Amino acid sequence: MDLNLSESERKFRTRVCAWLDSAPRPEGLRDYGATPTREDLPAARAWQRSLLDAGLAGLSWPRSAGGTEATPMEQGIWAEETARAGVPLQINLFGPELAGPMIIKFGTKSQQQRFLPPILRADEIWCQLFSEPEAGSDLAGLRTRAEADGDGWRVHGQKVWTSGAHYADLGLLLARTGTGDRPHDGLTFFLLPMDRPGIDVRPLRQMDGQVKFNEVYFDGVSVGPDDVLGAVGSGWRVAMSTLGRERMMIGANAVRFVQLLDELWSVVEGRDLSPTDSVRRRWTDLWSRCQLLRLQWFRVLSVVTSTDDSRTSLLKLTATELERDITVFAQEALGPDLVTGEACTRWRNWLLAAPGQTIAGGTSEIQRNIIARRVLRLPTG
Repeated sequence: MDLNLSESERKFRTRVCAWLDSAPRPEGLRDYGATPTREDLPAARAWQRSLLDAGLAGLSWPRSAGGTEATPMEQGIWAEETARAGVPLQINLFGPELAGPMIIKFGTKSQQQRFLPPILRADEIWCQLFSEPEAGSDLAGLRTRAEADGDGWRVHGQKVWTSGAHYADLGLLLARTGTGDRPHDGLTFFLLPMDRPGIDVRPLRQMDGQVKFNEVYFDGVSVGPDDVLGAVGSGWRVAMSTLGRERMMIGANAVRFVQLLDELWSVVEGRDLSPTDSVRRRWTDLWSRCQLLRLQWFRVLSVVTSTDDSRTSLLKLTATELERDITVFAQEALGPDLVTGEACTRWRNWLLAAPGQTIAGGTSEIQRNIIARRVLRLPTG
């Protein structure tokens, strides 16, 4: 793998850096990660529209769909430079990176015309209705069902841990429309307006005080043929492609992790006691793992041609376990200051949120199983 930038990629980095240096930032804009809170939305929408005006929205989308057809390396450059600038990649993960690419790949012409422009303009916000109380990492075991009703269906069931559902306009819904020989059979993927009668969204407050997750209940929600993405019964294929893209994007956090480690070092050095040799060794090990994650991400971007590729699980596993280990190191290095120190608020919130990242999008155990079976082709007993 050649990580030397081409002439066009160097020009792209120069253009991105210049734009990020000069672009006005909406009041209240912060690097909120994959999901804004409701309070973040005004600044997040304005930021997304600035990206669109600058030709920096929909980097992975084809030009025919309103995107820029950026190369994988250019997408990596954008992820790195926005991390360095402390701004979001885009308004959120679910519209530009999940809904949009899936509608481009599986949607009808009318669905593409209806949904893609509002995603790029941030006129409509999306969420992902996958996980359930009895079907988190075991997504094939989901119980939310869509029962036949005329030429459509009525949806009954519950989803949980749905990021942004309390302000989303639309959702990517996976529900069971039939049965088959395997649990994966009989699932259908729907593009669901969140204002349909029968949808009840209940926000969940996190330990860090933010409200990003929700429970979502469905009581006879009407969906029709026009709401189906792909074919009826082929929802598992669409869902796996969606999750593959989500796992791929998680690898973009390498530069952000390095920045947080540098900030942690500054806090540690500012204390009365100098960092011990043990702290120095741990910091160096984590910093090295961040660099390896960055190289691994670029490599996967360069060789993976489909989000169905199971190698995206390597990124998800590496990134989320590294994030967890960094927060554990912060807890050990900062000690009581992590709880009481005003300078440690960001780290305190990150420590509370990081364990959930090893669960979201498929637990680390699930990722190891996928890697063992589908990447390494190890025998199963």
